[in-house]
Amino acid sequence: RLAIQNALNAQHCAYLPTGRYDIVTPSFIPPARRIYDMLVLPDDSVLSGDGLASVLVFRGNAGQQDWRGIGLNNDRSAVHDLWFDTSALTNTSEQTHVIHVTGPVDTFDVSHNYFNHPDRGELGGDCVQLTGYAVTPIVHASIEGNNFDKCDRSGVGVHSGTYDLSIVNNHFGTVGDQPIDFEGSGSEADAIDGVVIDNNVIDYMPGSQGEMSVEIQMTRNLVFRNNRVAGRGLFVFGCVHCKFLHNV
Repeated sequence: RLAIQNALNAQHCAYLPTGRYDIVTPSFIPPARRIYDMLVLPDDSVLSGDGLASVLVFRGNAGQQDWRGIGLNNDRSAVHDLWFDTSALTNTSEQTHVIHVTGPVDTFDVSHNYFNHPDRGELGGDCVQLTGYAVTPIVHASIEGNNFDKCDRSGVGVHSGTYDLSIVNNHFGTVGDQPIDFEGSGSEADAIDGVVIDNNVIDYMPGSQGEMSVEIQMTRNLVFRNNRVAGRGLFVFGCVHCKFLHNV
């Protein structure tokens, strides 16, 4: 963990060639709080590998606290061509996300990754979660070509304050909640604005629990097109200037 983080800090780039990389959650003694993010990408940085051949295995005791594998908290960062495996992580909390984007962030890319973030019931989280607000927005975001094979809750969860978001060419498999979930904050100022959801495959797998394939709330200027949605439908509430085109 420290070697990868040091590379990101020093040269804003960490390339992980074919291999298995154990990312061990640091131990701590309560009531002290440990770090949330196992790895944090600084501005203008890239974390990448050789696709399925480069496996990041997150393990260790999360101490029933919030836990995040990758923190995208800075501008112009990218994570691509990696396999994320959290199956060895124990004692998790409700907010346990593989990749977490915390605004304000301007421009990030999550592409061509594979996620094995298995079901933890109430004590887990999303494969990718975006948390922004009007005062701390997330803008120019791209989530493309990923395989969300297993996600404890959502494949992509968006909680308000996100603008210019593209979710394209992804595959969603077994998830415990909606594969794509736009929660919204209930505030017009924090709405999700300018979204393209295009050419995704959303399968209905035996372990899936969410009633809907996609849940869209408090969203403006959305285009949902060319998606294949199997077994479940869409829930839409408070969507302004939204188009749904050529889906099956």
